[in-house]
Amino acid sequence: MIHNHEQFATLSFDTGLYSLNLPGGERVHDMGVNWVEIDFEMKTNTLFTPGVVDADPNIVPMDEVVVVRDGEVVAVGKSVLSGKEMKSATKGVAVKIRHRKKN
Repeated sequence: MIHNHEQFATLSFDTGLYSLNLPGGERVHDMGVNWVEIDFEMKTNTLFTPGVVDADPNIVPMDEVVVVRDGEVVAVGKSVLSGKEMKSATKGVAVKIRHRKKN
């Protein structure tokens, strides 16, 4: 998916669904949906539940989600758990990260 010469997402031929990239994550963040909040620097491509500060309660497993730190999109990926489960679980994978900002 391209808008104004910038790619926001790619179509997965396996699932028929779009996968976000970081610019697409910025757009989703602007809409205020499917966000997961963290308070640390992302250094891996897996977000575990202990790192989740808050999450959109409307997230369901396999949703495309935006990982946010201090109001800034730092990663995008696919949810493994629902938003409510991400907040209440003490162990396990919350999000499989596809793209993240590298520092």
